Amino acid sequence: SAGVMGYGNKKLCEHDTIILGRKGNIDKPIYMNEDYWIVDTAFCLLPKRDIIHPVYLYYWCKQFDFQKLNKQAVLPSLTRSDLEQIEIQVPKMEDQMMFVEVVQQADKSKFELKQAIEKIDKVMRALMQ
Repeated sequence: SAGVMGYGNKKLCEHDTIILGRKGNIDKPIYMNEDYWIVDTAFCLLPKRDIIHPVYLYYWCKQFDFQKLNKQAVLPSLTRSDLEQIEIQVPKMEDQMMFVEVVQQADKSKFELKQAIEKIDKVMRALMQ
């Protein structure tokens, strides 16, 4: 639930799923595009792909306030039963696909913009020397 801890040869969870912290980082979902093994302080959210697109579910999780389900005062904590009670409004798959295309294009554009800014900064530093 706190990020990558190591690598192994066996998988527990399929690719294109979401990791949601069970302890600690309960409000910072992680999208996994490769198969992985998960520790006991996190949940693996396996979307029913014929109903909900994994990327759509990930972005839904990013905006959902999981803190309101917190069960602990010191270390934020979620339970499986609480997660199973959450109701999600699921648009038609074609609408989800349009959302996914827009989000992926926006992410690509942000990446390209960041690269361009880094190149400009490099040129500016070189010119100032």
